[in-house]
Amino acid sequence: MLAKGDDEFFEKYWQDMLTLFQEAVRTGRAAEALALLDESPLAERWRPLREALAAAKEGSVRYLNGVAPDMQPQT
Repeated sequence: MLAKGDDEFFEKYWQDMLTLFQEAVRTGRAAEALALLDESPLAERWRPLREALAAAKEGSVRYLNGVAPDMQPQT
């Protein structure tokens, strides 16, 4: 069920997941976090997060200029 995106589960643990990815970026491990997300069947569901991690990996928010507006992380 997790791969299909169990809404109840994700609602409960979403903040924990964000904290994990934020900490990965803060500690210079954005590339690892991106690879982890890309291996997950949830990568497409979490596409804005994926694009934010890719930008962090590249070290530039300019990366997001090439991403469709509806897929960009909300600020």
